[in-house]
Amino acid sequence: MTISRTRPSGPPDPARVFRLAELLHEVRGLLEGTYRSIRVEGEVAGLKIHHTSGHRYFELREPGAVLPCVMWRGTAEATKAPLAEGKRVRCRGTLTLWEGGGRFQMIVQFVEQAGAGDIAARLEELKRKLQAEGLTAPERKRPLPEFPRRVGVVTSTTGAALHDVLKVLARRVPLPVVVSPCAVQGEGAAASIVAALERVGRAGGVDVVIVTRGGGSAQDLMAFNEEVVARAVVACPVPVITAVGHEVDVTVVDLVSDLRAATPSEAAERVAPTRAAVAERFGWAVERSRRALRARLVGEARALERLSARLPRSEGLVGPPRQALDQALERARQGVLGRLDRRRRLLDESHRRLSAAHPRWRLARVRGRLTTLQARLSAWRERALGAAFAHLDLVEQALRSRGASWSAPHRERLGAASARLHALSPLGVLGRGYALARTSDGLVLSDAASVHPGDRVDVTLARGELECEVRNVRIKDR
Repeated sequence: MTISRTRPSGPPDPARVFRLAELLHEVRGLLEGTYRSIRVEGEVAGLKIHHTSGHRYFELREPGAVLPCVMWRGTAEATKAPLAEGKRVRCRGTLTLWEGGGRFQMIVQFVEQAGAGDIAARLEELKRKLQAEGLTAPERKRPLPEFPRRVGVVTSTTGAALHDVLKVLARRVPLPVVVSPCAVQGEGAAASIVAALERVGRAGGVDVVIVTRGGGSAQDLMAFNEEVVARAVVACPVPVITAVGHEVDVTVVDLVSDLRAATPSEAAERVAPTRAAVAERFGWAVERSRRALRARLVGEARALERLSARLPRSEGLVGPPRQALDQALERARQGVLGRLDRRRRLLDESHRRLSAAHPRWRLARVRGRLTTLQARLSAWRERALGAAFAHLDLVEQALRSRGASWSAPHRERLGAASARLHALSPLGVLGRGYALARTSDGLVLSDAASVHPGDRVDVTLARGELECEVRNVRIKDR
């Protein structure tokens, strides 16, 4: 921004205390007296024409600098001011201070064009570049799906554009919506839009994307004039519909998108068909399928008739193979029966041999042999015992005849020995009135000193025994 001016007078007295209205009035006077009829060059941005008064409000911009400007209606109509958004102009006027709003601004008295303007020139250069690459060509544009599975929406979640899109989609055929939020104006808006497009492009099942925002000034829409955003729209894997700003606003993304809609509501209408359209299309598809199926069946029936006419009669084709098949089946049956008969005989022989070798028959044979042996043993026992008993009878007779003469001397000696033994037996002594005393351990007492008063003594008599307790011991000297 270029300003031609004269230097102001010296600074005010620092000790002075101003009232606010007085200060603003004095500053206004200084500005109007010092910066009168100055010329400023810059790009027009945020141009607005008041609908009642017709005054022009805009800003002159350069990187890092903004100057608010006002051009009264009469001045604008008299000078036919060439004001347009993004145009670089040279303004002549007076700097002032609007005391009611505390705003520094310039009252413009004359405007002349200073060139195409950096913003407009940059946009034109970008459009030519994209056009040279074929990105704006109609043949590159992709058709929209008739019945999308899911719809992606790239916009701000706080704007009215998203509400309009969702309302229209709900009124027509309901479709799942994937909202990829982003900033639509201000610093970093371009990068945010690119990131949102990449996210929705990776979302599964999305068949079409709506990039939209509400109306605004040309400066508010600058993010949609960035080259990175335009290329992100082109790189999106599914068709993209743009609805940016008002109907008169045409941005760079509108040129490269697959379809431009005037408003967000129109974009939603182009994406989602109505219920009546879906029903009509479905009925048309059903009827077309029915006709195609009927025509296909008729054609297939005629083809089948032609093929049937060309084929020979079934009897001529099937008769000989059927006869050969019967003979082959008969041979196979006879072979199977012969094999079964041989197998049956082998099975019977095996069964006979197994039966013969069965433990039950073997046990029967063993039992027969045991019975025979038992009978033979019984017969032998009877014969052997008869002979033995006869021999014993003979031996007994011989012993009896010889035993008396042989045992008489021995009997006499045995009687004499027994008489002597009886004479010496203690029992004989006991019979004459004597007794046999023994201790509790069974020792025979022969000395009174062997016991003590209180000891138990067993006394054996000729008939019976006595258990005695020693009450007194008297020892006699010999």
